[in-house]
Amino acid sequence: MIKIDKLLKDQTIELFDGSEDLATDLVPFATNKATAFFRQRPAIAISGIKFAEYSAILEAADCMASVCMLNDRAIKVLVAMYPSAPKYVLVRLAPRLAWLLGCFGLLRRIIQGLVKVEGIAALPKCGGRGKTLWLVLEQSGTDVHQIPVIPKSLGIQSFLSWLKLEKINYIVLRFFEVLPDLHRQAGDLDLLISDQDRPRVLKYLRSVSSQMGEDAGDIRVGLHSVSGEPGMIPYYPPPLAREMLSRAVTGPANASIPAPKDALLAMMYHVLYHSKKGYSSGIPSNLSKHTDRHPENDYAELINSMASKLDLDVGRTMEDMDNFLASEGWRPKIDTLAKIAETNAWVRDRFFSSTKSHAEGLAVFVLREWVVRANLVDNFISEITASGFVVIRRKTLNNIEKKYVSDHLRGGTWGADDDGNTELWQPSEVLVLIDPECASLPSTYAAGFEHFRIRKLKERLREKFDNLRSSVHSTDNSIESWEYIETCYPDDIKIIKHEIATYSKRSIVSLLKQLLNPNYVKHSLKHSLRSFLIRNFLT
Repeated sequence: MIKIDKLLKDQTIELFDGSEDLATDLVPFATNKATAFFRQRPAIAISGIKFAEYSAILEAADCMASVCMLNDRAIKVLVAMYPSAPKYVLVRLAPRLAWLLGCFGLLRRIIQGLVKVEGIAALPKCGGRGKTLWLVLEQSGTDVHQIPVIPKSLGIQSFLSWLKLEKINYIVLRFFEVLPDLHRQAGDLDLLISDQDRPRVLKYLRSVSSQMGEDAGDIRVGLHSVSGEPGMIPYYPPPLAREMLSRAVTGPANASIPAPKDALLAMMYHVLYHSKKGYSSGIPSNLSKHTDRHPENDYAELINSMASKLDLDVGRTMEDMDNFLASEGWRPKIDTLAKIAETNAWVRDRFFSSTKSHAEGLAVFVLREWVVRANLVDNFISEITASGFVVIRRKTLNNIEKKYVSDHLRGGTWGADDDGNTELWQPSEVLVLIDPECASLPSTYAAGFEHFRIRKLKERLREKFDNLRSSVHSTDNSIESWEYIETCYPDDIKIIKHEIATYSKRSIVSLLKQLLNPNYVKHSLKHSLRSFLIRNFLT
């Protein structure tokens, strides 16, 4: 039996589909370090435990704490997804119908070696009578994610004064009107900060961590750097983040805050696109009748009040606001939206409800700088051709193009060496491919197979060429590919469309042969099943 106190000590915790009893049980182990997510927020408050609402089970897959606890219905997320950031995932061992779904995905991950079972831990009941049992899962190769904290004894004002004294390049993103107080009890302080200054702030917060108390009151800090964490989508697209920092103004408590219009756009972006938002924001949507009626903040009123002061009409629905952000250049690129859609039901419904109708067998592969310097581009093309794909465009980016592509695609994050150097990871060569096997299929049937074929080619290239650094990034489907083409080959769009059309013509006999291909049948069914499970059980 694993000792629960050692497992939870000094870790941040997120409990999904929580109950008041479980939240109370966590108090001795995670005071001021735990968040309990409920479908409906309880009327009571528990000192030291933050309460929040969530609207879709799939949001559990976006857990950012050190430890993720899945209770009751949240266990179903395991059937198609897995919380990738936490080092440990604890799953409630109790007779629940959710296990009928969750066990299949969990067994598959255990068999594939993606996770391992560490054992069972017992969480004592707060009253001392009884306990709940939890299956402890560990994900190999995952760093523990620690949320920075300002000790209550230090306070927000002292922290802000230190930031000013040290000339830290940052802004308080939202709810800065009442600083140095928080806008609500147990709220967070969310900062956008330059890549260069983030390590300095983390070092400072670690240096004062000894002042943290056992009681509630320490303030959690959302410390979002311009380029984001390695392997994760930046909080805002890096070009927009840098512009916000450059236009910062001085606000309450002498804090650095966004310019008024930036504050409005950043708030709208947060509400629409960030995980655990979307439908949970409480803003009406034309896509669902299930908008959260009790959001953690009245975002609709807040946004319209901010817009009114700027004499702007941003609309009343999420779709209106998305269109406004698009007109301002603030809507994320489609490849970023695809990642966001994994844990944001509104983004999925808005942008990907009809993805299948766009599959064309098109892919874009981006080779990194070190590959070009090593003169390996021709070797890549040979492997791509041997896999049955056709390279119809290749382009070596100049320095200006590298900067633009790096900022605007892949969420603005391309990886880095251990010392933080990104130079050899940057996009350098862009290849446009056609997969004749998918291009000849009706788009209705091609979507799952298209993704499978692209993924297998990318895995083959990485297995052969990766050497300390990742060698290649690719789009996942034709929708993403067109956005990459618009970014990298804006003058060739019409010609590329014509070339694709020439591959879409095939006889009925060859088409039937392709549709009956075992690989096609297997992976199309797998793709369809996963989409079915997410749409019908995890939202």
